[in-house]
Amino acid sequence: MIWRAHPTGPMGAHIWAPELHRIGGKWYIYFASAPAEDVWAIRIWVLENAHASTNPAWTTTPRCGSRRWPTHGP
Repeated sequence: MIWRAHPTGPMGAHIWAPELHRIGGKWYIYFASAPAEDVWAIRIWVLENAHASTNPAWTTTPRCGSRRWPTHGP
């Protein structure tokens, strides 16, 4: 298990579209999530792992983008 949804909050529900990437020697998992009470507050998040293996602990980086979908501009 790499990560579990938070019990509540913006990373607590509506988890979807995970993508695993290896960029510049680091692993990244991009995914979308939203609070249980507001499916349309969905945001993109990133988990980061600097190890060669995907097994060690992952850290959550600040969310990507703004309050709008990335395709809608800043």
